[in-house]
Amino acid sequence: MSKPLRLVDFVMALLEAHALTLLRLVVYFGEPKLIELLESVPDDDAASAGVGDFALLPGVDDALTPPPPMGPQLKHPFTEIEGHVGELGVSSLLEFYLWAYPGYRMWAESALDLGAQLVPSNPKLLEAMIDQAVRQNRTWLGRLPIPSDLFASVERSAQVPWVRFRTDILRRSGGRHLA
Repeated sequence: MSKPLRLVDFVMALLEAHALTLLRLVVYFGEPKLIELLESVPDDDAASAGVGDFALLPGVDDALTPPPPMGPQLKHPFTEIEGHVGELGVSSLLEFYLWAYPGYRMWAESALDLGAQLVPSNPKLLEAMIDQAVRQNRTWLGRLPIPSDLFASVERSAQVPWVRFRTDILRRSGGRHLA
């Protein structure tokens, strides 16, 4: 990684990929049925506890440089995130599920300063973070009670935003576009 990437930019891209995933699922099921599917999934204790795929990767906190001092031109990271989510075009009901997404909550509930820049001494760290986000999405999707005859098609469609997520983050950081 040759360019520093703000952690808030990573998180906003993650939320955007998940919003696009939700919108793709609306195409398959319609919003009322999707809400029904989302409601039928039990709370994810692993995600809530920050374990397994929903635990911060080792080394992330060591790879952050403090953000510049908050000046009048800089917004608080959560203000940036809220503004970005507002522009994603999801209904208010789907927005609730976007905020509840365990992959987002992992970052939002961590002690990390989302305004910090990610400048890892280990260039593989960003790729590991991207891989983790993609795995988290697959785990989340796999927990939905999607009929088996539709699952493969739904899964392929749901992967598209995450391919874009990977490409976008690697482009922003100056890394390889294809991994």
